[in-house]
Amino acid sequence: MNITKKIKNHINKISFNKTIEKIKYTKPLKYKVDSNVIILTQVHSAAVNMYITAMKSFMYFFGRGTLKALNDGSLTTADKALITEHLPGIEIVELSTIDTEGFPSGGTWERLLYIVELSKDAYVIQIDSDTLTFRPIPEIDNAVVAKRGFCIGSPTWSQLISASYISDIANRWDSDHVQVKAEQIFSKIPFFNNRKYLRGCSAVTGFPKGEITRELLLEFSSQVQEELGEVKWSEWGSEQVSSNVMVAQTNEPIILPWPKYQNFDFPESKNSIESQSIIHFIGTNRFNRNVYKDLAIEFFNKVKTSK
Repeated sequence: MNITKKIKNHINKISFNKTIEKIKYTKPLKYKVDSNVIILTQVHSAAVNMYITAMKSFMYFFGRGTLKALNDGSLTTADKALITEHLPGIEIVELSTIDTEGFPSGGTWERLLYIVELSKDAYVIQIDSDTLTFRPIPEIDNAVVAKRGFCIGSPTWSQLISASYISDIANRWDSDHVQVKAEQIFSKIPFFNNRKYLRGCSAVTGFPKGEITRELLLEFSSQVQEELGEVKWSEWGSEQVSSNVMVAQTNEPIILPWPKYQNFDFPESKNSIESQSIIHFIGTNRFNRNVYKDLAIEFFNKVKTSK
């Protein structure tokens, strides 16, 4: 990123942070409590305002479920009070209570393991705190009703693929990222005998009830770790690969249509914002062109819930 863009993004970030604080002055979320659907997010203290905005915007269009937040260990007493004030009925779970025996820890592995545990009894939707929902989401509602798994993706990878195909492609990539390294060896591991893969993103993901297990995840994780080594398989990104693999094993899983559901500027969409429903504002592109801030303002104006 050049210096001009860095400065511009820094200014945009400051402006965004001031804007997102307005979520504190909106009324508590109203939604239908439904124990059959759990909406889960891992939350960091610096992202509390973003998280509340993400949840209020998602639930505005989804409307039902049981809310759970996984505290990464950074949430303060004030953070927890703010979350529970705005998201009534939410359960805040401590990351330290999640059993990671046999798996890597950190890098959202605890989140995935908790999802596996929760999915024994309910459909689980994982939503990152840096997402915004600003149009109807029938694809997600339909997937939950039909008990189908889903994830957010890209225009390049829009359907289930074989392990051998992704390995052939990935072995042409000059990258040391753990996702690529894992994909390169998929064709070598027994896990993928008669199993498919989805190349998506764990930021917006659905896991149907009773379709993935800790044993299934351990089977995959241990086989990849044996090939890549414990150090490499513990790097940030290994959980996302594993999330993709687990979603791919669920009932007729789908990758949500791009660009209606997208990772912001990964790649950049030329479509009108009016054609989009959820954007995941990931990484260094997050504050490009003030899109995140402008959509947050649009949501605040839509709900008109000032205290």
